[in-house]
Amino acid sequence: MYLHLDLCYGDDDPLSWPQPYISQHCHFPIIRSALLNPSDSHPDALLYWLPGKTDFYEADSAGECRGPRFLLHHKFVWFQKWVDKTIECGKGATFSEGAEDLKHGYMVLLHDLLEHLQHLPMSLEKVQLSVQETQHVVLYLQVLIDYMLIYKPHMDTAADSSVPQKADPELMGAFTNDAQIVQSFFHAGIPVWIIQHIDQLPNIRIDKTDHFRELHFFMPLDQHHAKFCPIFKGHGLTAKKYYAFDRFTHSHV
Repeated sequence: MYLHLDLCYGDDDPLSWPQPYISQHCHFPIIRSALLNPSDSHPDALLYWLPGKTDFYEADSAGECRGPRFLLHHKFVWFQKWVDKTIECGKGATFSEGAEDLKHGYMVLLHDLLEHLQHLPMSLEKVQLSVQETQHVVLYLQVLIDYMLIYKPHMDTAADSSVPQKADPELMGAFTNDAQIVQSFFHAGIPVWIIQHIDQLPNIRIDKTDHFRELHFFMPLDQHHAKFCPIFKGHGLTAKKYYAFDRFTHSHV
């Protein structure tokens, strides 16, 4: 798995495509689909901002070595305030032990990523990558908070409720073969696809079929021109790929 032109991991990226449900990252299914060309006034516009050449100044314009740059100060402050707003939301919420550890890890990583952006001169590609990784971690923290405060309570009471929530089509959702997860997601309004073995097909009632969606209509599949090294080699259905993604993000700080 490697970075594509959009600095994501293609159909293995929870920000781009529904993923198999993994309990260690149970909040990923409520990531919202990316907005297309959001306006500058949209509250989530900074999730999609990518710095351009005019957003930088050279670290040493008089030096012989040209190229390393910083974000313009006002651009960095603008970006930092947006990140800090999500961190403050995280500080105001307390979760169970596992989710609390995950929340703390996101908050520490965001602090380190901002320090990296502020003090370390980098090439244009590296700054863009650091900004986008910061945006991704902000999104992970936001969806963790929403999952624990909004969706998990619905899932925990699913057994006592006969009224499911209407699924939100803007959420990524997840694939699973666990009937209990399917029921919990169904009652919480999270899109879910149940995977059945082909041997079970004669026993399944099929009311409707749909067209297969080809990936190239939804995301770029070509490798990024910077030719970053492969991030992970292995099965995409395990948590190991997420650990590899995390290690890559931590490598920036």
